[in-house]
Amino acid sequence: MNIVIGCDEAGRGCVIGPLAMTAFAVETSKEHHLHIAGARDSKELTAQKREAVLEKIREIGDYKTRLISAKEITLGMERKISLNEIEAIALAGLLDGFVKEIAARGDKVDAIYLDSPDPQPEKYEKRVRKNSMHLQGVKIISENKAESKHPCVAAASVVAKTT
Repeated sequence: MNIVIGCDEAGRGCVIGPLAMTAFAVETSKEHHLHIAGARDSKELTAQKREAVLEKIREIGDYKTRLISAKEITLGMERKISLNEIEAIALAGLLDGFVKEIAARGDKVDAIYLDSPDPQPEKYEKRVRKNSMHLQGVKIISENKAESKHPCVAAASVVAKTT
């Protein structure tokens, strides 16, 4: 099977609490089902609607989430590591494991779509690649507002926000 993965986060900031990083994988041929199920940028949905959409999208794809605690964010920033770099490091680890797991079942990742927190999305892609071990040769598309362009990123947005 060919798979696409969308990545997004929710809860940016050490004052707010943990940052939830989510990677949502779906068969390439079924990605449009996420849109039909109501996957959108989580900020556009009420809490009740997000929960309803979450139930539907769980049946369409698979996901992994990594929580970055407020303490972890604070410690990183004290070491002069930017929030975008902290996020990229966590996402790279999350994706490494997920891509490896997908390959082990005999499936192929066609592309990974990143919702970039950086105003220059290519910088975020480079950060993720620099911190990964298993993403060589995997197509990565990093964009601002990716959750409005790719249903798999919108699904990741919903999962991250509900987490």
